[in-house]
This record gives sequence, C-alpha cells and structure tokens, in this order.
Amino acid sequence: MVPDQIEEITLRLLPTSVKIKAGHSIRIAIAGADKAIFNKCPKRGKPTMTIHGSQTYNSFLVLPVVETY
Repeated sequence: MVPDQIEEITLRLLPTSVKIKAGHSIRIAIAGADKAIFNKCPKRGKPTMTIHGSQTYNSFLVLPVVETY
C-alpha cells in the first residue's frame, strides 16, 4: 500500500456464529496485528489507518444473515 493513497481492501474474517437480537448493535474494531508475520507499514513512524465515509469513498461491511424462526 502507498501512504496517503485510498485503496479498496477486503478482509476475510474467521467464521463465527452469534445471534444478534433486534435493536442491538455491532461494534467493529480494526487494528494492525500480527507484527511478527507482516512488515510494518510505514517502516518508521506511527502507522495510521483511515476509514473513509463519503459518497465518493464509502466504507461498508457485508455480514451473512441466516433467518431463524
């Protein structure tokens, strides 16, 4: 990734199952992890992640939904 360049990324999540009741919310926390596996970006200084939310650069999350009765 190039600093200050907007890019589209797709994150694959580990499968899990949880029932979210009507009216409840989902909190999303994004963090840089696995420092022992991946190179730090940028190599020096403090890494910064910006999630854009505008009509031009929108962010979204797609979650599978299973109807239960």
